[in-house]
Amino acid sequence: SVKPQIRDGVVLDEEIAELLGWYVAEGWTTATETNDWRTGFALSSDETHVAARITDIVERRFGLSSQTYPASTGNGITVGFCSAPVGRFLRETCGVGAHNKRIPEFVLYNRNESILRSFLRAYISGDGFVTDVMSYGTVSRTLALQVQLAFARFGALVNLYERPGYDSIIRGRSFTSGPLFHGQSRNQETFDALDVER
Repeated sequence: SVKPQIRDGVVLDEEIAELLGWYVAEGWTTATETNDWRTGFALSSDETHVAARITDIVERRFGLSSQTYPASTGNGITVGFCSAPVGRFLRETCGVGAHNKRIPEFVLYNRNESILRSFLRAYISGDGFVTDVMSYGTVSRTLALQVQLAFARFGALVNLYERPGYDSIIRGRSFTSGPLFHGQSRNQETFDALDVER
């Protein structure tokens, strides 16, 4: 049955935007044999604080319990939960598969800039880093351009570069990627948008 927290509607706020940012960076969805969608977030083993945060949001906002367990390969961890409505929602609004990830328009163009800021902080924490430079990388051209546009809403200029594909191994599987889109910025407006110190 659908949990009351979901059935009655979920309000878009900074917490939900943060969860969407983590999903776009680290998440996946798949339908199980019983058509109960499984959603997961693939994290590094030192991101237990992120796992705890995702678990907390999912439990409080969706009424769902999640599990954190070692990744099937490598030394990462996965946070997972089952929910057809949430899985379908994430797939339809944020995409599935790294090449198809995107920022939902209701986040990207939201009047409330704190919604977009919360999304960006989570996304950059997952697919990028902040030191004396903000940097991110994705194989989704759409996502790369949307992140650039998102920072532009805060007056921040992000340079975007396209790098050729490469051979790699993830979770024990070999693959050749498509082009990688790499965004980078050193201007103060970028750090202000993320509300972080340089």
